[in-house]
Amino acid sequence: MAPVTFEVERTILVLLENRQSANRVDDFLGMFEQDRRIQVVFALGRGSRFERSAESYTRDLDGLLLEAEQVECFEFDLAIAANNSHNSHLEKVRAPTLVIPHGVGFSKIVKAATGYGPPLVRPPVNDAVYSNLVRYGRVIPAAIGVSHENHRAILANVVPESLEVTHLVGDPCLDRALMSRPERERYRQAIGVGDGERLVLLSSSWGRRSLLGRHPGLLEQLMDDLPHDHVAAVNIHPGVWSAHGGRQVHAWLAGARRRGLRVLAESSPWLGLHVAADVVIGDHGSTTYVSSALGTPVLLASGDLTYLAPGSPLEALHRYAPVYEPTRPLMPQIEKAAESRDPQQASLFTSLLTSAPGQSAELLRGLVYRLMDLPEPVGAASLPEVAVPRFVGGGAGEEVSVA
Repeated sequence: MAPVTFEVERTILVLLENRQSANRVDDFLGMFEQDRRIQVVFALGRGSRFERSAESYTRDLDGLLLEAEQVECFEFDLAIAANNSHNSHLEKVRAPTLVIPHGVGFSKIVKAATGYGPPLVRPPVNDAVYSNLVRYGRVIPAAIGVSHENHRAILANVVPESLEVTHLVGDPCLDRALMSRPERERYRQAIGVGDGERLVLLSSSWGRRSLLGRHPGLLEQLMDDLPHDHVAAVNIHPGVWSAHGGRQVHAWLAGARRRGLRVLAESSPWLGLHVAADVVIGDHGSTTYVSSALGTPVLLASGDLTYLAPGSPLEALHRYAPVYEPTRPLMPQIEKAAESRDPQQASLFTSLLTSAPGQSAELLRGLVYRLMDLPEPVGAASLPEVAVPRFVGGGAGEEVSVA
C-alpha cells in the first residue's frame, strides 16, 4: 500500500456486485465521502451473474479498489452492500455490514435453482432468501436497510432473528428523483428535448421477460412511427450490456440511433432521463416503477403477474398500468398512455415503495454513523443531486461508441 497523506478515523468498504447495485450505493455515498474523517474504499463482490458490469463500473470509478485478498485481511469500520443475493461472501468481510435494497423492495419471486430435491411450495422473493441472510447459524449483516415498514415482516417471516437488525432507511433513489423534479426542464434541455416536444422513454430490464427480450423490434417500430415533435430515448439495464457486450448492443441499436434514438450510455446516471420523460414504455424493472411513482404515465410492454410477489409494488403497477398490444398501432397507445397522468395513482405507487418519503438522507446518515460509532457531521443530511444523463454518440455531453 502507498503511504497515506490524510489521517482518517474510519474506513468504509463498499462491495460492488454489479453496476445496478453500485448505482444504488451512489444514491447516498456522497454524504460520507465528503467527511474528512472517513476513507471510502471499494471491492468487487465476486460471483454475481452481472460481475462484468461491476468491473466496467470500476473503470469509471476512480476510487481505491482493493483486491479480494486485501478485503479478507484488513479490518474495516463498516461495509456497505446493495443486495447480497448473489455471492458477496459477507461472512468473510471483517466489518459490520449494512445491506440495502437495490430495487423496489421484495417484488419478484425467486426462480427455483437447478438441483435434484423438490422445489419449495412457497418460493422466496428477491432479497428475502434464508441462505443470503444466514451463514453458519448467524445473521450476517449487522444492519439491513429497508425502504418500507412492511418489509420488516417479510424478512422476519424468513429469518425471525433478522428483525432486531432491520432498519427503515427510506428510498434514496426515489427521494433524489422527487428532489430533482423542479429541475426537469434543465434535464430536458440537456437531452435535446425542445419546447412543445414529447420525450418517449423506453426502459428495459434484462432477460427473456424484459421489454427488449419480448419485443426486440419495438425500438425500430417506434422510430418508424415517431412524429416529428417527439423525441425517443432508451435506458437499458446494465445486465443486458454485461451479457451481450457493448459492441454487440451498439451494433443492434445502430439503425435506430441513425434515425434519432438517444441511447443512454452504460456508464451514465439514469435518473435524470426518467425525471425528464413524458411517457415511459417499460416492463417489470425498478426504473419503470420509479417513473410511475414520479407520476409519469407508463405503458407496460412486458412482464406479467406470474413472477411478481403478491402485494408488492410491481404487482400494483402491473394491475393498474395499461399494457402494450403488439397487434395494434403503437403511437395511439403511447398517446393514450401519455394523456392518462393520475396524481392519485402516483401517490399510491410512492406509498407502496417507501414509508419514509423524503427522509432517506437523514435515516441513512444516522444509521451509518451509529454503526461506525462516529458523531454525525453538523448540519442537515442531503443526497447528491441527480446528474445530467449522457448518451452514446459523438456530440457534446455524449459518449463515443463503436457504432
